Amino acid sequence: MRPAPRSSRLTLLLAGQLVLALAAGAGPARAGIDFWTPIGPDGGAILALAASPAQPGLLFAASNSAGVFRSEDGGSTWVHPSRSPWLGSFALIADPQAPGIVYSIDLTTLEKSVDAGTSWTALESVGASVYSLAIDPQSSGTLYAGLGQGVAKSADGGATWTRLATGAGVITAVAVDPSRPSTVYALQLYPRKLLRSLDSGATWVEVGRGLPPATVFLAQPVLAVDPATVPGTLYLAFLVNGAAATYRSADAGDSWQPAGPGGYPLAVGRGVVYAGAVKSTDGGVTWTPAAASPGTAYVLAAAPGSSTTLYAGTSQGVWRSGDAAASWQAASSGLNATRTQALAIDPLHPRILYVAEAGAVQGSGLLKSSSGGQRWRPVGPPWLADYLGVLVIDPATTTTLYAGSGEGLAKSTDGGNSWEALTAPSGQGPCFGVRRLAIDPAQPATLYVATIGLEGRCLNACLALKSTDGGESWRCLGLAAQISDIAVAASSPSTLYAMGGGVFKSLDGGLTWKEVDAGLHISRHGGNAFMALAIDPTDANRVFVSQDLGVFRTTDGGRTWIELDHKLPIQPRDLFAAANALAIDPHVPAIVYAAGEWDVYRSANGGQSWYPIVGGLPPVAFEPLAGGMLVVDPRQPGKLYAGTLDTGIYTYTVQ
Repeated sequence: MRPAPRSSRLTLLLAGQLVLALAAGAGPARAGIDFWTPIGPDGGAILALAASPAQPGLLFAASNSAGVFRSEDGGSTWVHPSRSPWLGSFALIADPQAPGIVYSIDLTTLEKSVDAGTSWTALESVGASVYSLAIDPQSSGTLYAGLGQGVAKSADGGATWTRLATGAGVITAVAVDPSRPSTVYALQLYPRKLLRSLDSGATWVEVGRGLPPATVFLAQPVLAVDPATVPGTLYLAFLVNGAAATYRSADAGDSWQPAGPGGYPLAVGRGVVYAGAVKSTDGGVTWTPAAASPGTAYVLAAAPGSSTTLYAGTSQGVWRSGDAAASWQAASSGLNATRTQALAIDPLHPRILYVAEAGAVQGSGLLKSSSGGQRWRPVGPPWLADYLGVLVIDPATTTTLYAGSGEGLAKSTDGGNSWEALTAPSGQGPCFGVRRLAIDPAQPATLYVATIGLEGRCLNACLALKSTDGGESWRCLGLAAQISDIAVAASSPSTLYAMGGGVFKSLDGGLTWKEVDAGLHISRHGGNAFMALAIDPTDANRVFVSQDLGVFRTTDGGRTWIELDHKLPIQPRDLFAAANALAIDPHVPAIVYAAGEWDVYRSANGGQSWYPIVGGLPPVAFEPLAGGMLVVDPRQPGKLYAGTLDTGIYTYTVQ
């Protein structure tokens, strides 16, 4: 489903869906051997963007948890020099004199890179949560940091800091006047007030007559000084209940007036001010329309020294305008920051991939590639975006696809171009929501759905459904427990397993079920205990499950279980021990894969010992509560495609 825009301060680990899926043939030529290689789609939600004044064309961009990207050609191409700061930056500030120096504010922590984003060091000496940062453009070692309690100043590039006498409020924005660097401004959140210093922070006075009352909360404020058009001109853009507003001061912050129609975000260029979908070339006195960038714009950055070049960090990657926002072009090649919600690969035509992706430059929704991921195009109607929690391809007729989510189930019979929403079974109504969808490999018209079940208004709804006619009609299965996954044994299609608060088994195509988790250490922490399920495609009695207390295997259909992961470091921070996804190699069943939040692991002896398959994969690629599936290419053992939390799709081939 299409994610809502997120506050830049609440981006730590939002729920997303991991899907690791199967390719039935060789991937694109750029796929790496023994190395995780990104294959797009390009884009992602870009919350922070900085254009370097010290080197034309040098840009830095950051998303939720993909780290910081760098471009040296004005956004035409991007590289990912470092996975840090891996929790995601909500602000990037480029040094005005040294192109290799850039600062990142990451969940209130200030970090510094001196090698253009390749490595980062936390500036812990500031000693407090950091909310904003400004640099003296004439003396770039002088920094002003807006803290959770006041303002701090550094004269040595952040090595040491001195607290300034600004009070104890949260400072959400700071700005230095480029033409008079001794003039500094600080916006305090609560009680809200605007402070000004004329002596480099030694003393401060309150200004800001005409700004909205202190009782009005100004969300995500942007405070900027116009150095070129009219001396002493400032702009303040912010959001109030989701609506954008822009204010202007022509007297160094003493008094303020609403600036034209207003807009958000805001950037000041050489002689031009951009505020959302309007712009001004006379210091904010008059405004003219500007083209809005695609998606939702989170940040604007004007190219230093240019009156026409502008960059936008949006919900669909980075976009560039070379004509003062009259038009926009995608500038996201190599920017791998999209969120994968579902992934499916055509088993008969392995270079055909389908992905439900949030944040791609093509837009959020279903994308299709016929080139193994080298090029992507959007398919399906716009409403399909609400159905893209899971994707399944009919193994016999691969132009037939199913997409499911809490909204229900949709079906395509023409390779994803057109879709129809399937009718909910009698009595299900709005409760025909899909957690997981399984298809019988022997009789693909037979479908099984794990529903949203006991959520919300669905207390009397079926917890699992079965269709034998491709989704035209359904019947309720006799499961009495909420389940999060359901799977068909390929070697014995009448055998099914389901998991949720326990593990359940059916030998008659889902008509009757038996709980088969005796001996497992079932979590009683609430919610679904089990997180991943994999059935040996050659042996219906050999099953692996994971939950927050371990990974387990049965070889007798669930009568007994043994623990496997005592040497499996899935989560080094010890918050979760479970694998989020499990897979068994269909050619060599002793080879098992497990995906954790930080790495993917491989076992060649049925799970008794494991080693990580690493290199190229970012931290927190697989969100711990996401769930999903991990499948090995049936024609090329060891080849994987991975859909990640916030870094797009990767492929890996074990040598």
